[in-house]
Amino acid sequence: ATPDAWKKLINLLRLSSNDVHVQRGFTAVADRLGWRHVCVLHDDSLWGRGVMDAFTSAFESSGGEIINPDSAEFSSNDFDNGDITGSMLLDRLDGRCRIVLLAAYGNAQRAVFAAAYDEDKLFGEGYAWLNAYPAEAAFYNSDGSVNSSAVRGSEGVLGLIESSGVSTS
Repeated sequence: ATPDAWKKLINLLRLSSNDVHVQRGFTAVADRLGWRHVCVLHDDSLWGRGVMDAFTSAFESSGGEIINPDSAEFSSNDFDNGDITGSMLLDRLDGRCRIVLLAAYGNAQRAVFAAAYDEDKLFGEGYAWLNAYPAEAAFYNSDGSVNSSAVRGSEGVLGLIESSGVSTS
């Protein structure tokens, strides 16, 4: 870039909270709503594992319990290859699950939410999802059409997105 271009970029800065802070936020939500037992479903990426570790640490420190620590992780590669479906991911969750922290990218979210609605699993009154990666892509099929089952299945989802803007203080 030219020196003039660098001068224009000097005011450009993007910061993102790390997963420890975001998961503390989810823990605060769970505490506020009286949720003491939560299931986790996460992909095997470094990010997915980091979310699981950060949430587990914060949630258990506040007296909560992760119901399914041994069945929380799934292979992104197996999902992408079609060896694991949204329905299969829901089946990994313990029957006691009412609240689920989901740490997965849009395509897996779409499959999980669509299966939740289509199969009436972990869906409706009394269920909630904490979404570690709120993404609009979770509601669109690969052809760009809206996946109405994923939209309906995501009812009850809570996600944390950082605020943006300029502070004058």
